[in-house]
Amino acid sequence: MILFAAGIALLLFGVAVLNEDVRRQLANAVGGGNRSGQIELVLASIARLVHPIIEMFKTYWHTDPWLVGFGVITLVLFVFMFKA
Repeated sequence: MILFAAGIALLLFGVAVLNEDVRRQLANAVGGGNRSGQIELVLASIARLVHPIIEMFKTYWHTDPWLVGFGVITLVLFVFMFKA
């Protein structure tokens, strides 16, 4: 877990060195700034990402529920693989 966190921190540091926008966002997140605005921005991004995936699952659930079940089980095993 520590190695994973160190890798994420290294990647974030590298992107912050290369991009001014990321550097500014990181400075606002760490140094105070508008925390509610930061949380709202992150949640809105997650919602934009997750909504089409949920709609796709709803569409496939009616036509082929076994495929959706297999996909969900595969996703859970994928997450367990990274956790171990």
